[in-house]
Amino acid sequence: MSKEKEKEFTYKDTQERLNNIRLDQVEKYITEKGDRQDE
Repeated sequence: MSKEKEKEFTYKDTQERLNNIRLDQVEKYITEKGDRQDE
């Protein structure tokens, strides 16, 4: 694999990981809000 391709792959991989983390945080936030409203 060439260095350029490697860099591209790593960047894309990192972006996907960040998006997944963000989604997890949003879901957790929504769940917590929902739980509070149920009380």
